[in-house]
Amino acid sequence: MSPGDEPVSLAVLTQRVADLDYRLDERTGALKEMMHTSNGFERALTTAQFVAFEKAVTKAEAALAEYKISANEFRAVLSDYGKLLVTRTEADAQFQAVEKKFDDLNRAIATIREWQNQGIGGAATSASTQQQGRWVIGTVLSAVTVGVSVVLYLLSRKP
Repeated sequence: MSPGDEPVSLAVLTQRVADLDYRLDERTGALKEMMHTSNGFERALTTAQFVAFEKAVTKAEAALAEYKISANEFRAVLSDYGKLLVTRTEADAQFQAVEKKFDDLNRAIATIREWQNQGIGGAATSASTQQQGRWVIGTVLSAVTVGVSVVLYLLSRKP
């Protein structure tokens, strides 16, 4: 005991212990009630979170379904365009035919120039040159007709 402390009776000490025990019981009860309330709140919070998660999943599934529908429509459009467009082999064949016509035309022009350079007879050369000129004009018109036909064919195949 320290100096200045007064001796305490057993009844007072017993009363203090009983008061402390009562306060301890009250606090323990309050803590238990708080824990019970907290558990109920946590359950409600978990339930709310689960419901929100389910709604989010439902919305995401709906958005994914819409995306798949639009993606399939886009693929269908591309497939339709692929069916309507000219294939590479067809286009190559058409362009080779046009190139052949131009090569024939260039050869004809080269032949005319050779005749002019050789100076073959005046009237015969003049008549031949006129005839050859008409032939060249006919060939050029044929080449232009083929070119226009190819362009019109390609344009008519597109929707």
